[in-house]
Amino acid sequence: MLKPVALSLSLLFLGLAIFWPAVEEGMKGCPAGFKSGQIPSWHAPVQGHSQEATSKFIFKEGTIWTGSADEPKYAEAFGVDEFGRIVSVGSLDEVSDTASDDACFIGLEGAFVVPGFTDSHVHLLL
Repeated sequence: MLKPVALSLSLLFLGLAIFWPAVEEGMKGCPAGFKSGQIPSWHAPVQGHSQEATSKFIFKEGTIWTGSADEPKYAEAFGVDEFGRIVSVGSLDEVSDTASDDACFIGLEGAFVVPGFTDSHVHLLL
């Protein structure tokens, strides 16, 4: 009983995906009638970039590789928000300008840092 229902729903959604009007074909705006920048009152809040990002943690006193093709290739400091996202990279003065009131300054003691690099290899014991 569930297989025919699941198949029918799958075919319905496939048809909608294929034949729903595309923006290139003249669809103007949201099918529900909302304009750009509007969200319905019942919609959950949307996280945006309306406010300046602040650094909760400021890492300094290390060799911080920026990965940029332009100069400088290394920075004095970088700031990270409470979610672990890098929000500023540059001189200590520039990064300190983004510090929150309760920011924690962390000395790297000359360590080499490659922000955003993740070593994801694993050793399995068989």
